[in-house]
Amino acid sequence: MKGSGACITLFVWMALLSTLSAQNSTLRGTVMDLSGTPLIGVNVIQKGTTNGTVTDSEGAFSLTVPTHATIVFTYIGFSKEEIAWDGTTPMKVVMREDTELLDELVVVGYGLQKKVNLTGSVTVIDAGTIENRPLTNASQALQGISGVYVNQMGGNPGYDEGTIRIRGIGTIGGGSKLSPLVMVDGVESVLRDINPNDIATISVLKDAASTAIYGSRAANGVILITTKTGEKERTVIDYTGYIGVQTPTYLPDPVDDSATFMEWYNKAMINQGGVAYYSQELIDEFRNNPTSLLHPNTNWMEVMFGDALIHEHNIRFSGATDRTRFNLSAGYMDQEGVLKGMTGARKYSLNLRVTNRVSDRLDLDAAVMASRWDADKPSEGLSTVMNRINRMVPMQPVGRMENGDWPDSWVLTPGQNSFQNPLVVKEDHYGKEQTNRIIANLSASLKITDKLQYQARGSVNYYNLISTYFAPVTFLHDVRTGAPTRNPWTTTGYKNENLNNNQRLNFTHTLHYATRAGSDHNMSLLAGHSMEQYISSSNQARMTGYLSKDLDELNVGTMDPSASGTSIEDVLISYFGRLQYNYRERYLLELNARYDGSSRFARENRWGLFPSFSAGWRISEEPFMDQVAWIDELKLRASWGQIGNQEIGRFQYVNAVSFGYGYPFGGNYDGGGVAITQYRDPKIKWETTTMSNVGLDWVILENMLSGELELFRKRTDDILRSISIPTQVGALTGPTTNIAVVDNTGFEISLNHHKRFRNFSYEIGAHLTKVRNEVVDLKGVTYYSGSRITKEGYPIESWYVYETDGLFRTQEELDSYPHITKRVGLGDVKYVDRNKDKVINGDDRYIAGNTFPDYTYGFNIGFTYRDFSLTSLWQGVQNIDTWLSGNTILPFNNGAGLTKIWITDSWTPENPDAKLPRITTRHQYTAENFSPSDFWLADASYLRLKNIQLTYTLTHERFLHRIGAEKLSLFLNAENLLTFTKMTDFDPEQNVAVENLDKYPSVKMITAGLHIQF
Repeated sequence: MKGSGACITLFVWMALLSTLSAQNSTLRGTVMDLSGTPLIGVNVIQKGTTNGTVTDSEGAFSLTVPTHATIVFTYIGFSKEEIAWDGTTPMKVVMREDTELLDELVVVGYGLQKKVNLTGSVTVIDAGTIENRPLTNASQALQGISGVYVNQMGGNPGYDEGTIRIRGIGTIGGGSKLSPLVMVDGVESVLRDINPNDIATISVLKDAASTAIYGSRAANGVILITTKTGEKERTVIDYTGYIGVQTPTYLPDPVDDSATFMEWYNKAMINQGGVAYYSQELIDEFRNNPTSLLHPNTNWMEVMFGDALIHEHNIRFSGATDRTRFNLSAGYMDQEGVLKGMTGARKYSLNLRVTNRVSDRLDLDAAVMASRWDADKPSEGLSTVMNRINRMVPMQPVGRMENGDWPDSWVLTPGQNSFQNPLVVKEDHYGKEQTNRIIANLSASLKITDKLQYQARGSVNYYNLISTYFAPVTFLHDVRTGAPTRNPWTTTGYKNENLNNNQRLNFTHTLHYATRAGSDHNMSLLAGHSMEQYISSSNQARMTGYLSKDLDELNVGTMDPSASGTSIEDVLISYFGRLQYNYRERYLLELNARYDGSSRFARENRWGLFPSFSAGWRISEEPFMDQVAWIDELKLRASWGQIGNQEIGRFQYVNAVSFGYGYPFGGNYDGGGVAITQYRDPKIKWETTTMSNVGLDWVILENMLSGELELFRKRTDDILRSISIPTQVGALTGPTTNIAVVDNTGFEISLNHHKRFRNFSYEIGAHLTKVRNEVVDLKGVTYYSGSRITKEGYPIESWYVYETDGLFRTQEELDSYPHITKRVGLGDVKYVDRNKDKVINGDDRYIAGNTFPDYTYGFNIGFTYRDFSLTSLWQGVQNIDTWLSGNTILPFNNGAGLTKIWITDSWTPENPDAKLPRITTRHQYTAENFSPSDFWLADASYLRLKNIQLTYTLTHERFLHRIGAEKLSLFLNAENLLTFTKMTDFDPEQNVAVENLDKYPSVKMITAGLHIQF
């Protein structure tokens, strides 16, 4: 009976399948645009199902569907088409370019707005712009935006976030005081912890009209990021992954032959009036008996740096119904460091976002975003290790001795008292840093009436940092005798553990009212209230006395236990509002205001009002423009507003009391007292930036050419900066006070052009930004920082150096010219006596260069032919300078080595036309040749191919159907592949204000990957 039942069941199923099969037919067709050009890669889906395909290189498709099914056609840049199939074939589908681009919505502060109705300066990037790029940090997605300078200073895994400056440097200070505000789905966050694969759009708000709604935190611009959610009416699975290799872009080329090194050190000593340090016997011994330990010729750049692997994987589940959209994505990235064995990072990310229309009046939006970084760091800190690597010389041995001991260098260089072997830090020490961030975000929108909507949002941004540094005592051994000496990295060994926690709580409520009077008048009102609390705590524990690397627990340490901890809290309360009005979407007006109260200021100066207004005129909507058919959109806009900056230290308005100070009393010294160590200014108030902007936007020739022109002026008043006070008042540290005024003025221009032919299309875009930075008022004070100066009438942190006039090449020049010291000789740098007092001293210095570029520019070029596409992104800066000093850069600095260019290009009697001065030691002959001067000032301008990507999109329907895929793309990327610059030995994209090479090198990256969608 059971067997008969199974047969009957099987027969019924076969009959049903046969019936269903008989009802299905193969639909064939082609898809083209209005000009008849076939469209490649159009999504063709049976509505309400996952049954779909894409068009091939001829625009053709075939799909098995039931008769009378509804077929949905979607394609980026074109309006969606839905066609009910009547059973006939072939089907010819004509898709129209989305002429409703004028209705494209842009994310702005606390809402959305039609792009054509924008009166502020906003630039938008969508996910397609950064798709498939190997972005290790979301800040890299901002490269190539008009008005935005992104400087990625090195490729250290986990710490390669670019420095972002929007329309210049508006204040004096560093760090967060200069950084823009970053909001992710309405929650303040940082770019480092955002997975670029989760980004749907980025809006960069650049002028006061667009940023004033964020008040006290918006002085440096605002970056708004929205994450992806479900789009298609089915569950879609996307996987994107790549693997690649990283290589340093520039590394110094050191002299790695020990005998040559010693000979040239002797020349340097003789040139500066000394005697040879290395004997000829020692030089010959190294030249004739090269060995890895006893007579090494070590190239430490090759030892410490090399190619590194990187791979990343992202998977995404998304979908939508009539009421619900969801997105669940997870990502993993593993990036080795080119500083081998000491650096590297693993990133884990998870993003869940669900939106639900509970009813016709209530919408919910819930999101949880989590990220974790596990990063490797040198135990002694990256800058210290880089300093020592740049200090290495070829006589220092590499590797281990036969018995496994670390070797010690038996030949020392003056300036180096010991051999600080970086391989010891690599193999016996470690540093680890784990960061965790969780952002939970819930918002509810209630439609009270057809015109009035209320939204409430609550969020928590939790961040946790755990760092551990371990360095045991290590012994080096004389390679000749085996005698041990303690490694100077640490004499006792230590273990540090640090724990930092912070959380940001935010509650925001808004009311939005929109109304329309007839067909002419449109108005909307927004009113909101925000409360934010920031709490941070840190704790540290330390032990010393670690004699072995085998036991690294904190309680294994035997000496000097210590513990410390502290906490801080901030509160920000805000009220804000916006009024928008337009007449026939032709005349536009917008008013914004925010009223902020911050706990970082004294009670009487705690509140600040930040208003803005803007207006626009859509000239193309005027009746007299009807006859100008080639103009699609033309808009003139202008804005004015004020925004603030609260990024200063906490409690700068009250005098600081420090512990650990004592006094003698009764013959005994009591060290348990407290004292005021820093004077504070109780009257400090907000920095205020006033910005005006005029813009012109145009779209012409049937959307084929578009562009923008912006003129802006940004003045920051009451800039907060610390000042010095006379020691007569008690040797107190000076207060932070409102002291300076800074201007940034300039323009932005951008152009975009695209064209489509039958099987070929291209797009070209270019932009240029000019910013002039000037310190207007410093209350007569001038600030010096190393070789840089901040002075009224000049840009912030300009270079302050001696003027030079080449080298002394003849005895006549030498005898008739003032010298900076008495021992100057032929081949030395000739300094100019600018004030004509026949003395070379500090009074002859002048302001010679910028640490921020006058011009930033870029362009992108893309081509598509059939199934292939090629895109490229170029980025450049102009009129920016750097002055490099320190180890490796200048010869024999503190016992360090020298680069090979000094062997070939330094002055000698036989090479009188050389471009470099005669060889001398940096640490003993500083004033004569190596004082800060324009001789060593380098032009750090560059043009760099940031990314080039080749993509092949598979359109072979049978193959896709066989593997169950809807889309498959293969791509090849190159990052930082080409650089055009006057700098030859060092990477120009760096922190130009840092005067050494104690920083991580930038990297080139070649990757290959795929994107598949099911």
